[in-house]
Amino acid sequence: GSRDAKVRFCFQLFDTDTDGFLDREELAMCLSSVFRVTSYRGGLPQPPDELAIATADAMLDACDKTLEGRISYDDFDNWLGNCYTNTEEQLVSDEYQSETVPRETTQIYIPPNTEPVEKSPLRKVNKTARTVANTKSLPTNGLASAAKELELARTLLGLGSGRISVDDVVDVALEAADAAGRIDANAFAKALRRLARLSQVADRQAAATLSQRLFDALSKIDPTPKKSVAAHDLAAGLAVLCPDPVTDRIEAIFALFAPASHAALDANGLQSLLTAIFTFLAAISQSVQSSLTAKPDHLAVSTTEKCFHDLGLDPTAPSLYPRDFALFISKDSSLAARLNF
Repeated sequence: GSRDAKVRFCFQLFDTDTDGFLDREELAMCLSSVFRVTSYRGGLPQPPDELAIATADAMLDACDKTLEGRISYDDFDNWLGNCYTNTEEQLVSDEYQSETVPRETTQIYIPPNTEPVEKSPLRKVNKTARTVANTKSLPTNGLASAAKELELARTLLGLGSGRISVDDVVDVALEAADAAGRIDANAFAKALRRLARLSQVADRQAAATLSQRLFDALSKIDPTPKKSVAAHDLAAGLAVLCPDPVTDRIEAIFALFAPASHAALDANGLQSLLTAIFTFLAAISQSVQSSLTAKPDHLAVSTTEKCFHDLGLDPTAPSLYPRDFALFISKDSSLAARLNF
């Protein structure tokens, strides 16, 4: 998308109370996500979270003329355009780094009373972590076909009526599970019939055919002696088709795969999440399936590696938060389309 669209997306992503302003805490969260990437590349004079707070204070000092402790979108946009920083580049670039050769050093923004430094040349990228960048993009006609196929699936599953929210969908999937968190064929069909009934789906036969196709595909992710599907895999797939805002859907899906008492994922959690979504969407859209140059689980691995690599996060710890992931996919339109975000 355009530079304005990407800046506005980032603003809205961190405007957690949707009041049209960013306060100090929201600014710090936004900037921390950006500075973590810069820190991974080298060149920050202090830890990302500390620099984010200092920069947020500097932004408020410069832009908050009414002393309300918050800034509007216009203030945010103007600050990005006027300050000498690579922050805007990070927010609006299509990838954090698309080349494997070092770029020229550039000066980053340092708040007042901090000595400026130069970024060191970027380290070369691990080619394995970039595998996902080489997957096929959907051509224009492919995007149109995928959109039609996903819309048909959304209708047959009862997710296009607006009567059911992403939280409702997650509840239906989880309630269908047994004590081990698995859904057998009978419970799976009942859960999807329940959604269809709630939304008054007319073509019950087509809905039943789609239900069986989804069960067959999802049951292959983690095979069991008695054919079944993990409840969180079904919930994740259904959630991506919901009409709720992207951030709401991502938060709901993260909650399914995050460790107890955590809101963040490690690499294993994200890999499981992406495997479920890629498998689900490939099962309902031939166009999406054709766009995948690897099996869903393999593509999930490469996408996970790229995500943690680009964001400079520790893959062994729950360090990836929903807003980090939303920011990551916003910079890759092909990936966002393939994930239906």
